[in-house]
Amino acid sequence: MKKKKREKAHENNELIINSKIKFIANILESLAEILILFDPLLEKMLLMEEIEEYYRNGTIEQIIRLFDNISKQSRELTTPSNLYTLLKDLKN
Repeated sequence: MKKKKREKAHENNELIINSKIKFIANILESLAEILILFDPLLEKMLLMEEIEEYYRNGTIEQIIRLFDNISKQSRELTTPSNLYTLLKDLKN
């Protein structure tokens, strides 16, 4: 009897973990689309006269680093081997 309850709890945990992974994957896919759509806007922003001030105070470089970091992490998390590792870690 206890074994069946444990198995059921384990199945529920797997369902919860799988749904969280799908949720994260959806967020990452949306983020990737946002970054692709944002690229032309960033290119236009870089042509503006006011951009010099943002270059001087480092804002543009910080934004580029942040978007680059998000992009790299998104790709890393969506790699099948990394998703498997994440799932395995979440189970433990």
